[in-house]
Amino acid sequence: MDELKEKVTSGSVYLDPAEICSLTLHEYSDWKCYLFGGSATGLSWIPYKGKEPNWFWRKMQYLILGNRWVKEKNNDTNI
Repeated sequence: MDELKEKVTSGSVYLDPAEICSLTLHEYSDWKCYLFGGSATGLSWIPYKGKEPNWFWRKMQYLILGNRWVKEKNNDTNI
């Protein structure tokens, strides 16, 4: 690591390899949205944990767009 710092000349930017290769994985929610009136075989979306819409938004999405929100434990998130 010290060798890399020595090779950096003035005016260059030093990037830590640990920061370049980092990846943040988010935990998915128990809520699942079946989009546009779809069923389990149709198009679905799972938000991140803590980013789920409240009951009002879930109800409005159902009434206007037909999106059905279901709370399912242990979602199969093979993403």
